[in-house]
Amino acid sequence: EFVILLGEWWNANPEDVLAQALAQGNGYNISDAITINGQPGALYNCSAEGTEVFNVTQGKNYLLRLVNAAVNFQMYFSVANHSLTV
Repeated sequence: EFVILLGEWWNANPEDVLAQALAQGNGYNISDAITINGQPGALYNCSAEGTEVFNVTQGKNYLLRLVNAAVNFQMYFSVANHSLTV
């Protein structure tokens, strides 16, 4: 079983981002990065050491608990070359 927390990252204070959206009556600015378990991934130097890696065994089934912790953003999840059953 693996918990996968999907989130957003802004280079600004998130409270300021929301306050600006409310003041303008618009939606908030798109985040600067999408995170998996709090890390923006191997494409960003800041999290290369902390990028999440899941070790699995071929032929075994795994339960993935996906949590969308984004403010107001739809996310789509897939695993390359695998089919997922919901």
